[in-house]
Amino acid sequence: MRKSNKLLIAAVLALAVPSAALASDVDLQVRIDKLTKQMDDLKGQVQKIEDKQLGKWLTIGGKYEFRVDSLKGTVPAYINVPKVFSNMYVTGISANPANLSNYYSMMAAVGAVKTYAQALAALHASPLSGLTPSEFTPGMTASYEPKNNTIYTNKFSIDLKAQATKDVTVNARLGMYKVFGSQNDDAVTSNAYFADRTGVFDGTLGHIPSDSKLNVDRAYATWNNIGGEPIWFSVGRRPSTDGAPANFKNNAEKPGTGGTPAILVNYAFDGMTLGYAPDIDQLPGFYAKVCYGRGFDSGFTGTTTNSLKDTDMVGVAVTAVDTDPLRVWFQYNRGMNIFDFPVMENTAFGTTAPSINLGNIDWYGMGAMSTIKNVGPGSLNVFADAALSITHPNQNVSANAMFQGLLTGAPFNPEAPSSKSGYSVLVGALYDLPS
Repeated sequence: MRKSNKLLIAAVLALAVPSAALASDVDLQVRIDKLTKQMDDLKGQVQKIEDKQLGKWLTIGGKYEFRVDSLKGTVPAYINVPKVFSNMYVTGISANPANLSNYYSMMAAVGAVKTYAQALAALHASPLSGLTPSEFTPGMTASYEPKNNTIYTNKFSIDLKAQATKDVTVNARLGMYKVFGSQNDDAVTSNAYFADRTGVFDGTLGHIPSDSKLNVDRAYATWNNIGGEPIWFSVGRRPSTDGAPANFKNNAEKPGTGGTPAILVNYAFDGMTLGYAPDIDQLPGFYAKVCYGRGFDSGFTGTTTNSLKDTDMVGVAVTAVDTDPLRVWFQYNRGMNIFDFPVMENTAFGTTAPSINLGNIDWYGMGAMSTIKNVGPGSLNVFADAALSITHPNQNVSANAMFQGLLTGAPFNPEAPSSKSGYSVLVGALYDLPS
């Protein structure tokens, strides 16, 4: 009996030891799982803190440029519109004060003209029938050679990029472009020195030297990966300035999908874009987009004083290839309801504002640029870009421009509306030495 009891006790102990060990292992595993969960929670909290750090969602950059230029050119003789009207008033009234009423009648007749047919009729009726070329002589500005031996400019910009959510970004650029010793644009726009730089207005603000204000050059939001597809939508003040191949001149990176060819569009405007970038093996980096922009809002219409239409633009852009060594693009734009003058103050044409819509313009463009590495010690960048414009004038003429239409006619010499075309070609190269 004593031997049997010993065997029973031994058997019980043999069974009890593994059970105790098993219980200890289970308790240890529970503790490990708990610690693991606490570590995961701690990592999540740390990640949230890091995600909230400024550098995780906001990128800040900028640029400062100091330039010294020496400008000289030739301005051909032209009719100065404000001088013509001023001469009609001063000469006519000083010769005979009784002509005051006739002058106002003539100005009213000019202001009432809206179309080519009305312009022809007005020029053959009183009080405009007496107008002769001699009337324009005092308003004629003789050819001259303006120059500015030294002009210093400051150009400063701040670039901001905010990652609002995983697929939504907001980009902005604030810029100042200022002439030394000046708080206006007279140093570069006076005397009609540049044909496309008569004054500063919405589309050129920040791109013509003027004052020290930090203006909004671009500010837009982009929603990427819509529906999980390579589709994006962007809206705001567009990145439509300094595009390819102007980035070479500016020593900047090539523009992304939001950029536009500089030879075709180098004008700041507000609008939106819908883009698509499918993966095509034969066309690496391919993307296409449809663009819309508003160049001028006419305000409340249907009133007795405003019959202007909004000026809008639509465009289709296709970048066939976009890689490091090669970029090829095509673009088409149409500007609709083009107005006669932008809002400008104290220019060579006086103080101006839109007064009438003159028609539409089509633009076509195509270009390419390439970077060839290891050409000697550095890299060779080459580019070629070409563009064509075609006007489609309507029957309207501008009274402010003395009956001229959309690239038609001359002062008080209206021309039947007809399409005009122009072209531009830009070819160049830039050699980058290693840093």
